[in-house]
Amino acid sequence: MKRMLTVGILLMLAVSSIGVSGEGRNYSTVNPNDYGVYLYFNSLLKDFNSILEGIISESNDTTNAAFLFYSQINITKDEIPLYSSYNISSKAYELIPYFDSLGRCSLNLAIGQRMFLDGLSNREYPNARKGLFSMKIGLEECRSSVDALSNVVLSAENTTVKFETKDIVENLNKIETIIKMYQRILDKYFKPKEFVLFVSDLSPAVYTNVTFYGYTGGLEDVSIVINNTAYPAEVVNGNFYFTYSFKKIGTYEVYAVGKRGNNIEISNKIVLNVSKMPTKLLISQKNLLEVIVEGYLIDKLGRGIGGKEIIIHSANDTLMVTTKHDGSFMVSFGQLLKEKNVTISFLGNEIYRGCNVTVTLKPSKVPIDILLIAEKQKVRVGQKVLIKGLINGTTERIPLIVYIDNKPYTTINTQQNFSIVLHLEKGKHEIYAKFPGNEKFAESVSNIITIEVVPINYLVRFLIIIVSVLLAFGAYRLISASKEKKELPAGVQKVFKAIEEEKAEEMNILRAYRVVYNLLRKLYALPKSTTPRELLNKLRKEPFFEDITKLTLLHEKYLYARKKLSIREITLAFRLAARVIISSLVREEL
Repeated sequence: MKRMLTVGILLMLAVSSIGVSGEGRNYSTVNPNDYGVYLYFNSLLKDFNSILEGIISESNDTTNAAFLFYSQINITKDEIPLYSSYNISSKAYELIPYFDSLGRCSLNLAIGQRMFLDGLSNREYPNARKGLFSMKIGLEECRSSVDALSNVVLSAENTTVKFETKDIVENLNKIETIIKMYQRILDKYFKPKEFVLFVSDLSPAVYTNVTFYGYTGGLEDVSIVINNTAYPAEVVNGNFYFTYSFKKIGTYEVYAVGKRGNNIEISNKIVLNVSKMPTKLLISQKNLLEVIVEGYLIDKLGRGIGGKEIIIHSANDTLMVTTKHDGSFMVSFGQLLKEKNVTISFLGNEIYRGCNVTVTLKPSKVPIDILLIAEKQKVRVGQKVLIKGLINGTTERIPLIVYIDNKPYTTINTQQNFSIVLHLEKGKHEIYAKFPGNEKFAESVSNIITIEVVPINYLVRFLIIIVSVLLAFGAYRLISASKEKKELPAGVQKVFKAIEEEKAEEMNILRAYRVVYNLLRKLYALPKSTTPRELLNKLRKEPFFEDITKLTLLHEKYLYARKKLSIREITLAFRLAARVIISSLVREEL
């Protein structure tokens, strides 16, 4: 269950870490950022901090929680390479060694505390002392890893993020205080007088840290002797410590030496068997028309091993590849018509232990492409969103899972051309479709499209209503004035008619257009020499293009064709001018 949960989280974060473009880009070509990795590993840091809080409260469940945490770290270490095809950021590989260290040190703290408390209550003071040493070793390793993680910088969309370790550091400080208190309590009951040496691991692997520790027994200038070479140890309150990593395999005899006055005293001797570093091969397979095997060679600590030869053996042939600096390698087997068993091996060397794994390659699968097209990139709240889709590569009916903001929304069974109607809440939403794959067709994910749902702007609607009312009132006055003129004597009517022809139309049409023209020219930073037709070309993509086109035609009809405009046309010109002005000023809201 824990394994399935971790895999699911990793896959989810791989998808969520993908940067998205507004016009919709191909999922497989979008560059990932580190935000998904940040979210996942930050959740692990919270789990680690919970273990520290359990140690502070001396909870009985802390040891079990530490085991589960380290188990989750190991699962993550194994699974991350298998999901490289899902664009998991390379930062995940860099973080794993630090979290592997947190898993070990949390176990040392939890187990050491339990040994101390049990030893103290049972009056088994030597065991209590060993538990306290284990806690000190764990605390030192935890501090080192947390310090390193606090300096890690991860990329997110248009910004960077860092792990927040303040609470963890505070808890580590509290644990340090607890360890000092434990030390004082133990010193009251058990003060060793002999010069004794202990070691954290009797069978370490090369290049792993081993801690030597013990009691000084009142001696000074304590050193640890390894292969006849003395290394000075750190002495604190009658205890000494020294951390070392062996570079070669073999059997080593280690002891401590110290001075008591002019005399040199030697501690007990410890024999260590240093072995080769264990390794592991992690393998994944991509089943497209061309079957591709991707793998990683890693060591016990989850670090990639570069520059090593990998042997791939099948019934027909044997291939050899060399791992890259991060331990990765890739082999193509072309198109497979049936299953094929392949053994992948690393023979090892004087430092690394060999390993191998046998995998069964599945036959090639047919790739398909899924394309989504949004009718609109921006809609208002309450409006339906229509998305059309196209499937290339098969005419068969297949299931598609539609995701909104990386969460499954619905599943449809469709073929080739299809459409989806969505109801979205306010805000920006990312939508894509995924075919999970089957025995014949490979898994496929569509492009990602972004839809913005904006609230209704009641202010703009109110302005439009006010302008419309004013236009209606102006048209009414204009028509009423015309009727009044018809009731006047014929001579007076001729005078008004001449004024209307030479003045009213010019006032209504030319001035209305000039106001709109000058406003748009300034808004779009166009030169004064811009002609009305050039202005139209600049505005082709604007939502008010149709209105400005009609207004321009009325303007040209009067100015260039010298044709009289009717009252209806004059009223329309006013309405068009008002709509263009409002739309241009608040076009982002429409």
